[in-house]
Amino acid sequence: SALAAAAAGAYAARGRTGRVRRGWVLLALGSAVWALGQVSWTVRQLVGGVAIPNDALTSGLLIGSALLGIGGVLALPVHRVERGDALRLALDVLLVGAALGVAGWALIIAPALAREDGWQLVREFGVAYAVAAVLTLAVTVLVAARAGGRWLVPVLLACAGLALRALGRL
Repeated sequence: SALAAAAAGAYAARGRTGRVRRGWVLLALGSAVWALGQVSWTVRQLVGGVAIPNDALTSGLLIGSALLGIGGVLALPVHRVERGDALRLALDVLLVGAALGVAGWALIIAPALAREDGWQLVREFGVAYAVAAVLTLAVTVLVAARAGGRWLVPVLLACAGLALRALGRL
């Protein structure tokens, strides 16, 4: 499905210019990098016998895909754009990200640390995945809330896909 999303993003970028093209290209690249990360994850599990791969390549690909996806949805146009909107969006992302971070700590990391093998579990799983997921969720929620007009459906679909992918990593 990640390769289908990459192909769809590449197709959507054709014939577009400026921010719209950049947004779709970033979303397509993010999906392609996600697919490579999943291949790396699977190979490490099957060949290396590692239950929860957290090597630099796999982590870099999966976290890089999140950053590309965030850049993609931020580049897509939204209907409601006002003066100072970039600063407002950045502050909103920080606020929502902090709230999601506290919830993530309370619901995921703290219970994991309470286990006997907690520190090993957190180290092997990688806190960076959770941070990338929280950031992705914060950005997608806020971008989706600003979407409107003719871009409503494409932006909502892109945000929903990124949000579901982020939730799948938690």
